[in-house]
Amino acid sequence: MFEPSDWIRKPSTNEDMRMIYINVDTKLPKLRETFSSEHQRMLDRHEVKQYNLKRLR
Repeated sequence: MFEPSDWIRKPSTNEDMRMIYINVDTKLPKLRETFSSEHQRMLDRHEVKQYNLKRLR
């Protein structure tokens, strides 16, 4: 099962600024475009949730 907390977003070093996610367990990168649209939405929701939690601290 897909778990968004297993992925950390990192900006690409390329000029096109595509989003890269790094798996926290394997340390392997994956482009955002290679995730399914459902998984992309899950990643987005997780990022917003993490952002809101940091703001509350």
